Amino acid sequence: ISILEAMRAGLPVIASELPGIREQLGDGLCGVLVKGSDPRGFADALRKLAADAPARALAGEAGRLRWEGTYGLERMVGAIWMVYQRVLARVRHADARISAS
Repeated sequence: ISILEAMRAGLPVIASELPGIREQLGDGLCGVLVKGSDPRGFADALRKLAADAPARALAGEAGRLRWEGTYGLERMVGAIWMVYQRVLARVRHADARISAS
């Protein structure tokens, strides 16, 4: 959850390179992925971002935009609405079959 919170806040993320995290970060577009849990790798990534303000800003903005497009209110409401529509369609279809019997 802290990765998503950072993305929502427009902050670049430094995280372990794991499949789920890689997917959340868009293959590193929203921050820096570190192989394994290597402390030196995390320190290097932190130094890299600390020294490069444009890269920090770009990764932070990419994260914020990715969060909005994937987890934002409009996206979530739309996704939930589609679930309700599918469930209601199934119920109507089942009711029609029962009525026809």
